[in-house]
Amino acid sequence: MMGFTKLMLQGKVPDPETQREFLTIMDKQGGHLVNLIESLLDVSRIESGRFEIRRQRSLIENIIDDALQSAYSVANEKGIIINRDIPATLPEVDVDGERLGQLMTNLLSNAVKFSNGGSEINVRAEVKDDELLVRVTDHGVGIAQEDMPHLFDRFYQVDGSTTRAASGTGLGLYISKQIVEAHGGNIWVESELGKGSTFCFTIPKLLTKKQKRIGEILVEDGLITNRDLERALRKQRGHKAEPPEKPK
Repeated sequence: MMGFTKLMLQGKVPDPETQREFLTIMDKQGGHLVNLIESLLDVSRIESGRFEIRRQRSLIENIIDDALQSAYSVANEKGIIINRDIPATLPEVDVDGERLGQLMTNLLSNAVKFSNGGSEINVRAEVKDDELLVRVTDHGVGIAQEDMPHLFDRFYQVDGSTTRAASGTGLGLYISKQIVEAHGGNIWVESELGKGSTFCFTIPKLLTKKQKRIGEILVEDGLITNRDLERALRKQRGHKAEPPEKPK
């Protein structure tokens, strides 16, 4: 990046097309640097206990779709088709939408990176018991069995001579695991060398507590005391009413 910048500042790249090529490379590498810095900051937060999860009610469908929008353009460059199987009936979840989006982006980025051109990627979500299960399946090079136990280790990279080409920082899956576990879920991979991989994770779905309606109390005038309210509720439940409170 610095070399390209110096050449352009010195006027040694007068051709507009070459300038555009250089700027495109610089922009891409700048994005890699941003991702590297953000990953290192996340690792620092995790190790210092400052990795925060800000939960709110969200639809997993929307979170996945936002991540898919970013993945489509990169997949199109390799002629990869992404199939989406996300039912509209999925329940709400209590999650950090930004962190979960980061997780989905990591998994989709890896799926595109290690898929063969012209292949397909399948993204599925479903309810399983009290959890939501999400799967990202590629039909790429797959992962050797000896590498499987270490995939989510910090800085671990698969040997490019056996399966996947070593690239990136080795932090994406490590951070993804921390995100899932911070939400009370699990993450794992199913893979066979030469036949692709499926990364799976679960998160608890939002459980709604059943509330029993006791009844309604109409207050027309004045104030109702705590004792009056308690007596009225006891009456509606079928308990014997207590005598009214004597005026003081």
